[in-house]
Amino acid sequence: MGSVASTTSIDASSESSSERETETTARPEDASYPTGLSDDGVNQFLFDSHTRALTGTSCRMSWRKLNHTEGTVDWDKYYDVDSGVAFGEWTTSEGGSVTVYRDGARGLWREQFGDGTTYGEDEFGFAWHRVSWGVEVRPQLTAWAWGAPERANDARPAIWEVTASDVADASTPPGHHAESVRSLEDATMRVNEDGVILELDAKYRVDEGSGGQTLTYESSFRTRAIGDVSVSEPSWLSTAIDRVPVASARYVDDRRVVEFTLESGGPLVSDSQIVLVPPGGPPERREAELSSPIEPGSTVSLWHDESDPYKRLQLSRGGPPADASPVRLGDSHDVYIYRDARLYAPNFPVE
Repeated sequence: MGSVASTTSIDASSESSSERETETTARPEDASYPTGLSDDGVNQFLFDSHTRALTGTSCRMSWRKLNHTEGTVDWDKYYDVDSGVAFGEWTTSEGGSVTVYRDGARGLWREQFGDGTTYGEDEFGFAWHRVSWGVEVRPQLTAWAWGAPERANDARPAIWEVTASDVADASTPPGHHAESVRSLEDATMRVNEDGVILELDAKYRVDEGSGGQTLTYESSFRTRAIGDVSVSEPSWLSTAIDRVPVASARYVDDRRVVEFTLESGGPLVSDSQIVLVPPGGPPERREAELSSPIEPGSTVSLWHDESDPYKRLQLSRGGPPADASPVRLGDSHDVYIYRDARLYAPNFPVE
């Protein structure tokens, strides 16, 4: 891709941790565990040790998650990180190839699909829990019943391997949306003496909150190329800044309808979502999916029809049809615009 804004001097997908993270010096016997690792196994502080050890240096972190139940690759991503700046890339299952650049408070992204390109800005900027896949990695530190560490190399930096085959805390499932852990088949993690999680592999089952479905996942996390990565601004950054959607919304018809106007920036492309969220958050969210793009300067109407038992939003151009029965929206609402799992722009209130 022409926008790649990071370089690394190794093939990060194929090199083993023992090959990359060890030196040729003789093994000292006095290497000590990093915070979060002990003879009792692993605890919650290891994730902070991991991110602290990588602060001020560079690396590539990657995450791949397979859904064996549905036969899908849910995530296959990487971030190159260099002293508080990150460049990431992945391919979505429903859209196209995504690249993202994170620096400070800004996280700007570009998606290429078919003959089209769309741009947006999420709300996260640079944050270690994002670029280290904290939503997947951190829960596994306490969800699994980790055994005692075993030394995995004879050099410095020291590397320890820990394994697990049972669940310790079913209430802390990895990833998004799962309600609880059902079971763990196996998990293996390698950690160096600085606290860097070099590898984390696990195969587990979780119960989803919606519909009671049980899903089997296989997750792989890697940290590679420590000190060997550089990140610079991608060529598309200025275009992305100009094309971040700017929108507004207001209540009309005694709060039964929300008029949403895309003021400027780029269009909202098909299969994106507009979501209304009242105080209290996601349980009362109402969502509309775009079947066709919304161009800058356009206004659409959003409402929830009383005949619909679900929290779906109806969307029309030019106001609701004559036979519509919009429900009065008593709460205040914030508007979120999503493209897949990414925000198109920072959220804003309905006026």
